[in-house]
Amino acid sequence: MSTVFATLSDVGYYPKALRTIQELREYGNWDGDVVLIAVDFDPNPTELYNATIYKTSHIDTSKLLESFRKNPIKPMDDNRHFAKLYQWDKLQVFKPFFRQWERVVFLDAGIRIFDSVDPLLNLDWKGHFLAPDDSEPYDNGHR
Repeated sequence: MSTVFATLSDVGYYPKALRTIQELREYGNWDGDVVLIAVDFDPNPTELYNATIYKTSHIDTSKLLESFRKNPIKPMDDNRHFAKLYQWDKLQVFKPFFRQWERVVFLDAGIRIFDSVDPLLNLDWKGHFLAPDDSEPYDNGHR
């Protein structure tokens, strides 16, 4: 079974992505494939702890914004529907490039890793799309 860990960054999040990749290698004990999805910038390959660079551009969200304006949805406190459009770039992990692996584990740039990633790898993933809810406990599942 082939697995890749992927994270995504533009130039602003690059230091956070580097830290995530470093911790994945050092504390997560992951020596397999890692991909940094580099959005509209050229990272230095020598800094990446043997990660592969996949260069791409931001996803066009103009039609999405048009739809939000025509069909308003419940606003979020952080205004993510209009102010955090780069969140949609995470969909880059569904591009054909990533089909070379059976399993893709996506980590947000900046997520901290303090222990082995084995528990993630032991989840029943075949035929599933797993997305843990990392919302605050007081959120009560409203996401």
